[in-house]
Amino acid sequence: MTSSKHTPVHTSRRNWGFFARWVGAFIGFPMGGLVAIALVGKIETSLDGLIGGLAAGAVIGAGHWIASRQTKLLDWSWIIAMSLGLGIGNAVSMALFGAATDATSITIRAVVTGGTLGILQWIALRRHFPQMIWWIVCMTVLYPIAWIITRFVIGESVNDGFIVFGAAGALVFQLITGLVLMELQRVFQRQIPNV
Repeated sequence: MTSSKHTPVHTSRRNWGFFARWVGAFIGFPMGGLVAIALVGKIETSLDGLIGGLAAGAVIGAGHWIASRQTKLLDWSWIIAMSLGLGIGNAVSMALFGAATDATSITIRAVVTGGTLGILQWIALRRHFPQMIWWIVCMTVLYPIAWIITRFVIGESVNDGFIVFGAAGALVFQLITGLVLMELQRVFQRQIPNV
């Protein structure tokens, strides 16, 4: 007899529960941004990008880990991946392209940061999904989209030199990555049924 714990309906509810928690973790982006502002203020140099990115990434990554801890899909390495990805990505993009806040500059820097973040997140995910090299491409595309949305919503406030995109961009980012991770969770559950 099959336990009700593992019925398709229960699994579906659990997956949607994960999705709801993951989307709710969008709040980590503004919180991480506030921590970065407290540490370095306006992001103007590569060092600011490194320190602010490390701090913001740790806060965002911790929020992601908390949202997903019941799934066993992500572990503590996700926090490190977020922290290093945002720190290194922002530092490199600031060194290469400066701190300008026009749409083109923000988008180009976001491509670099998103790509760096994608590589490090892929390393964290590949334990369960070694074929997920496409995650790098996903982050390289999605991260700039979130910044474009933020720039559209907050307008000239982007001149304040934020380390991460705002709540509107974060919500879209979390919705899309949440759907992808929910599907990965389904795959993971088929591989290891007791998860």
